[in-house]
Parts: sequence; C-alpha cells; structure tokens
Amino acid sequence: MLVRIAESLYWTGRYIKRAMYLAKFLRVQYFSTLDASMALNIEFTLRSILNMSGITQDSEKELNEQEVLVKVGFDIDNPASILSTIVAARENTRALRHVLSSEVWESTNVMYHFAKNYSVDYYKQRGLYEFTTKVEENVKIIRSNIHSTMLRTDEYYFLMLGSWLEETIQILRILRSKMYDMEVLSQGGENIPLMQYQWTITLKSLESFDMHNKFYHHTTSTQSVVEFLISNPKFPRSLYYNISHLIRDLRKISVQPRGFNDFIFDLEKMQSDVKFFTYTNNDDLHDFLEELMKRVSSIHDVCTSLYFNKE
Repeated sequence: MLVRIAESLYWTGRYIKRAMYLAKFLRVQYFSTLDASMALNIEFTLRSILNMSGITQDSEKELNEQEVLVKVGFDIDNPASILSTIVAARENTRALRHVLSSEVWESTNVMYHFAKNYSVDYYKQRGLYEFTTKVEENVKIIRSNIHSTMLRTDEYYFLMLGSWLEETIQILRILRSKMYDMEVLSQGGENIPLMQYQWTITLKSLESFDMHNKFYHHTTSTQSVVEFLISNPKFPRSLYYNISHLIRDLRKISVQPRGFNDFIFDLEKMQSDVKFFTYTNNDDLHDFLEELMKRVSSIHDVCTSLYFNKE
C-alpha cells in the first residue's frame, strides 16, 4: 500500500469520528444551559464548548452566542468546526474511492451535502438540535458501512487505527473539559448537586448515561463515572476499551516496521495503567488525565514515524 493511501485512510477514520463527537458535545453542552441550575451560566457554557472544540479564545472578550455556535458549527476557515471536519472526511474518501466500498463513499458524501447545504440562519435560530443530531446519525451510518462492507485488510485496519485513536482523544478531551467545568461551577467541589449534574452532562456527551445508570443501579458519583469511562473493559466509550481495540487492530496491519514491537509495548503499558487506575481524589484524576493525554497524543507521532514517513 502507498504511504499516502495509508495516511489518508488513517485521517478519514479520525475525521469521521471527530465530527460525531463535536456534534454530540455541542448539543448536550449547549442545551444543558436550559436547566435551572445552569441558566445563568451561558457565557461559561460557550467557553466550555470552545475549549472542548480546541478553539482559542480571548478570556477577556465577552462572547456572542450566535457567533460561537457558527464558529463551532459552520466556520469553514476554522479547522476545528464540524463543517470543516466533514469536508476533510469527504475529500479524503473521494480520493480513496478505489480502496473504500461504494457504500462508505456514498454515505460520507450524503453527510457532506447535508452539512454543506444546511441553512446557517436556521441553525442559529432553531436548527442546532436538528443539525447536530443529523450529523451523528450520518456518522453512525458511515461507521455501519465501514464495518459491514469492507474487507478486513490493511485498508480497513488503517481506517480503524485512526478511528480508535480519535475516539480515545475525544473521550479524554471531554473528561478534561468537564473536570475543569465542575471545578469552577461547583466552587471547588463544594456544590455537590451541581457537580453531579456536570457528571450527568459528561455521561450524556459520551452516550453513556443509560448504561452507567443500569450498571451502577442509578447511583452517580465521581468514582462510578470515572470507573465507567476510564477502565470498564466492556463499554465502547471507555478509554480502556478503545485503547485495547486500537492495539488489536494495529497488530492486524500486515506491515510491522522496525520499532513496531516497542510501540506495542508502550501501548500495552498505557492500557494497563488505564485498566488499573483507581480514583482517590480529583487532583490525582486531573494529573492522570493530563499525563494520559500526552501519551495518547504521542501515538500519532509514532504512527507517522512508523507508517507515514514518506522518506
């Protein structure tokens, strides 16, 4: 396989998964302000949305609600917007039509045309819920087509490598963002009900709310949420689950260049650290997430060195 093909497949997996998480977090976080306990915190919510999206902001400047929503949703000049991510996914799949199934290409193209032609004015006034929901639905159709129509060859595994990595990064970004939010909004943990509400938002942002409640019998605590989203081996939104599957699919790529075994060793150590992480207090959790983000982010650099180095 050509290096550029492998890299494009990897980035396609990342862009598709990124679009879903940006849309989901935007909707859940924005509509959380309708709750009485959050009604006075729209400014803070907007900053949280920008922070999660990776968009730099002037902390002294007052934010305009519609400007923020457009910047996160439709600003094509902002590479972190939902539309920019969808455009990038479509451009990659168009270049990969000879190695992807027609179903993957067509479903990605459908999502692109939906987002490209969506009325920005309508989105600003009342379309945020519809737009973000439809983006999620389209991504899930694409993912279904990837899993059900592609051969289990290197093309598939490079695509999944990007997908697992992006999902791990997005889960980490949401956890870190909400940790910061609840620290500020709950006055350093003094306001327990508000802190629990922020954990509820976190679970809903990761499509984890119902399963968490069933698993823990409708008891929500910092420890239960952390265990569920970090170390649960059976839940697809946990860090452990995604890192485990990243390692599994990486092993299935037929090319194992020099340095591959060291890479797997480091990943398995990371997997073990995540599996056996035990919550004690918020400070330790914060430090763990920060260090883990550095380690996860370095995976991209290693993949680039091993597989995408054009030299």
